[in-house]
Amino acid sequence: MSTQSLLHETPEVGFKMVNRVALVTLDRPHALNALSHDMIALLTDIFARCVTDDSIAAVVLRGRRRAQALSRRAQRSAA
Repeated sequence: MSTQSLLHETPEVGFKMVNRVALVTLDRPHALNALSHDMIALLTDIFARCVTDDSIAAVVLRGRRRAQALSRRAQRSAA
């Protein structure tokens, strides 16, 4: 059974497979993607399953919307 079929998404945490890459997306813009207890529990489960699934070569954790834009600005400022 694949990791994708074992995991569920929530409005605040998304999971998608692209080739052999697991894309985990945080979508909590009102809190700038700060992690809630529920999100931490789900991310812990996702990462634990990704470690044991040989079909996954990499995991990318990313943010959406406003928090992602702030992250990009911070990266440009640091450069």
